[in-house]
Amino acid sequence: MDGKGARLTTRLSTRLAPPIDAGTAAAKAPALLRARRDPILRYFLERADAGWRRVVIDDRAELARIRAFGEARLQALPGLLEFHDGPEPLFEAEGAEADIDEICGPVVQLGGGGSLVIEETSALTAIDVNSGGRAVPGDKNRNMMDLNIEAAREAARQIRLRDIGGQILIDFAATKRRRQRDQLLDALRAAADGDAAEVRVIGFTRLGLVELTRRASGPSLTRRLIGTDGRKTAETAFFCLLRDLWRWSRHNPGKAARASVSGEIEDLARGRLKAAFDALAGRVRVEIEVSPGNEDDYRITGEKGA
Repeated sequence: MDGKGARLTTRLSTRLAPPIDAGTAAAKAPALLRARRDPILRYFLERADAGWRRVVIDDRAELARIRAFGEARLQALPGLLEFHDGPEPLFEAEGAEADIDEICGPVVQLGGGGSLVIEETSALTAIDVNSGGRAVPGDKNRNMMDLNIEAAREAARQIRLRDIGGQILIDFAATKRRRQRDQLLDALRAAADGDAAEVRVIGFTRLGLVELTRRASGPSLTRRLIGTDGRKTAETAFFCLLRDLWRWSRHNPGKAARASVSGEIEDLARGRLKAAFDALAGRVRVEIEVSPGNEDDYRITGEKGA
């Protein structure tokens, strides 16, 4: 209207999506001008960092696709790419499985003793700082301050890793002195400074809790992986199944895997996530069957009758 559409089109970013070709631009409205780029390539465009030393991939087809993308859009990327061909799945070999398990749990141990307990609710996220297990001789106030500073840095890290958004309350160990409270808020702000999302450290409430907010980009990582009932979501269980099947095949070369799965996982394998299942089935001989009343998400065995 009055040329506004054309001017708006020229302002659209070409960094996060491919240019609009002439044929698409001339399409009659309503028409899709540009599709959202797939998550993996979008991640590289948004998060590529000069400090990266390695990008390890365990799928040759995906490696080739990312290499071609890097040669066209991110020239430094191809030189960082490596193919993982070890006996263990990539996530397990690099310790990512253990990191994911930690992120999904409510308790985070602190290096100097003590812990954080992170509880997410629909209204807010509460983080409690516990001093249990921290036995350090010396001045008690100094020790509590050291605990709080370490807890502030780890809390900011966990908030970022878990992608927690919205209102967040942190209950630090007893801190009544104004100077110590200011130091603690400064440490928390410094730790949150590198967060890609907007973080506002508001300060202490009248009840002595530290209040902050973080711009939400959607459900937190924990909520994506673990349901509100504390169990893995069907999608999480499905991808755990794929990794376990891949691991099983590595330890049982030449044999076919048989998986007894819940109805929800079977629906995903035949429907919305069929492409992911078929990609694995192209490399691993696998057969799945639904086990009625299966309380577990899945069980993996050898070939039927073996």
